[in-house]
Amino acid sequence: MQYLYSFALNAPVMLLLLQSAEPEACPPCTHEAHEGIVVVRAKLQEAFRLSTTTADCAGDEHLEICRSIESLLEEAFETLGAVVAEGTTAGSIDCISCDPRPFVSPLFGAFEAVAGLLEGRYDEFRGKHRPMQQKIELWRGLRCCGTKRVRSGSGRNREMEARAALSEKCGTNFERNRQGLRQVVRMPGDRDGCYQSRACRDAADYNGQFMEAGYWTYDGEYWYVWSQRLTPRGDWVPCDG
Repeated sequence: MQYLYSFALNAPVMLLLLQSAEPEACPPCTHEAHEGIVVVRAKLQEAFRLSTTTADCAGDEHLEICRSIESLLEEAFETLGAVVAEGTTAGSIDCISCDPRPFVSPLFGAFEAVAGLLEGRYDEFRGKHRPMQQKIELWRGLRCCGTKRVRSGSGRNREMEARAALSEKCGTNFERNRQGLRQVVRMPGDRDGCYQSRACRDAADYNGQFMEAGYWTYDGEYWYVWSQRLTPRGDWVPCDG
């Protein structure tokens, strides 16, 4: 019964991940009643429900439940990929023709939440989950081509690269709490471990570097300055300094 209590505590988090995010000033991708969105949301909710009925995959009955969860996740992943592809712009590698945040992006976090639960108890899924994670990280970095982006001189999406690095070093839950990359500064060994400032910090000279105003994040090697942070309630708070 202990594991059922644990999942019950996580249920509000799951519901929060499935909620719509505030859109940018850009046409949204699809709509709430879009067939693909409805299918993905339903499969993820069913997979999450099944995950609350078993603590591991030992035994025939529990193994069958885990395989059902795996099938639901694979189907949700394929459908989610098709939805993302609808907004693909020819010739672009890191932006799409619409804003994915209102209806598409919340599903990325919901998928990872359920997939992470299954990976922790079903060894056979681990090898399949990693390629999915890599694709999800790419999708999470997509923004509408018409919005202002942070780019390097080569036109690469710096925010997507920063998110991938933070996810690898500090975990996806850490990485998801900030958005709107403003600056990246290399400063190895400045702090121990991963760190995120809760308050909006003013622009300042720091260890010989000029740091822009924003929410500062550190991964053990780089400082990242972001324009917004995510509150526990799921609201994005801007730093206007």
